[in-house]
Amino acid sequence: MASATIKLFLDTRQMKVESMGMIKILITFKRLQKLYSTGIKMHSVDWAKLQRNVDENGLSTKLRDSKFIELYNQLYGENSSLKRAKTILEKLGESFTFDDFKYLFSKPLAESVESCGKQTSNILIALSNKSMDMLKSDRISSAGLYQTVANSLKRFLFSLSNDERFELGLPILNKNKAVNLVLDFVDVTPAFLLKYEKWMLKFGKTQQKSGGVAMPASQTTIGIYLRQLRAVYNDAIGSGIINRDLYPFVQKGYVIPSGRNEKKALTKDEVKKIMNYDAPSGSFEQRSRDLWIFSYLSNGINFSDICRLTWGDVNGNQVKFMRKKTENSKKSDQKKITITLFPESFEIIERWGNRDKRQDAFLFPFVNEVMDERSKIATIHQVIKITNKWMNRIAEKLEIDSEINTYHARHSFATILLRSDAPISFISQSLGHSNIATTEAYLGSFEDEQVQKYLKALI
Repeated sequence: MASATIKLFLDTRQMKVESMGMIKILITFKRLQKLYSTGIKMHSVDWAKLQRNVDENGLSTKLRDSKFIELYNQLYGENSSLKRAKTILEKLGESFTFDDFKYLFSKPLAESVESCGKQTSNILIALSNKSMDMLKSDRISSAGLYQTVANSLKRFLFSLSNDERFELGLPILNKNKAVNLVLDFVDVTPAFLLKYEKWMLKFGKTQQKSGGVAMPASQTTIGIYLRQLRAVYNDAIGSGIINRDLYPFVQKGYVIPSGRNEKKALTKDEVKKIMNYDAPSGSFEQRSRDLWIFSYLSNGINFSDICRLTWGDVNGNQVKFMRKKTENSKKSDQKKITITLFPESFEIIERWGNRDKRQDAFLFPFVNEVMDERSKIATIHQVIKITNKWMNRIAEKLEIDSEINTYHARHSFATILLRSDAPISFISQSLGHSNIATTEAYLGSFEDEQVQKYLKALI
């Protein structure tokens, strides 16, 4: 396998002063080249002179000017960008990608080098390591989530006053200097987690633009972030980095909040309105309605899985597939989900399905086999975005008093089955859940008519 190569490059483009340039790291990999700035500016004459006096043995003794000795140390020394870049390339090895290099190179020296390793007591780096592992497995969404949690914790740490840091047993932080933030596993106590939760409820949602104001995060978001944090803590226990006795996520310590289960299920009558809605043929509106209905009729299959279905998954009037969300699970009892196709489902496939019907061809032509995982995810997100946009317009036209998005199809499938007296075990199996408790979290409230029907059994 081809290895990435590295060298320094003087980039004189876009410089306002003639003959001045920015020293950059030039990475070449599989005939592709990318530049990464060192932040050091240099005159082209000085650059040429320095290059004439540098070889594998270091700086020539003929060049005794202190200016060049300092430049050499900045560019080639132990704490230089070149040294850091070489260390990152060595650690990434055959797993090198430009994205991974860019991510690690943007971090401070000690952190970027440590991030390439596996053992660390710094939970911020552990979260980044976890993100890297997810990237290498093409689990892009999970990778982004772990890094988001790390960034959130950094924002929280910077927000603390020195008095608050003292109360939590954290080292005093000099905010006037650039620092490598450290948060050891031993520092993540129930008191720390409670303080972080309260901060998230006020400032957890970061501003989307420069000068914007941070907003409160939802209980659901807080729960998601803290479960990622707990997962990394569990990994550290398994690796012997932290003692199990210090585990903060216990009943008498800190309990992760569960999000409020907002109703996402439509009534059966509302679903029928959508199914009977006459959308213009061949339009995005028709495609959005059809995909939403296909999801609803197909065990509430999520759109990522819809886009990844292949013709090989179809057998007669059934589709069998493994959820993308759980395919990397280590559980030994992973089973394929079986979907029974309705006549309406076949009509939707006929209307929008891939004309290439090879077994490994995708059922719907949104993604293809030449796309990498990032491209697939970006395409799927766009399909979801368009579907949500048109489904909300349809809801408005049908006077359905709520927003409708792709999640509503899945929740409506589960809740309408429950209201029709289907066993929760059947619903759980159809959704592909590993336990019934997960299914119960999906289920919406009963309709008033059904409540009255059940209450009549009392007398």
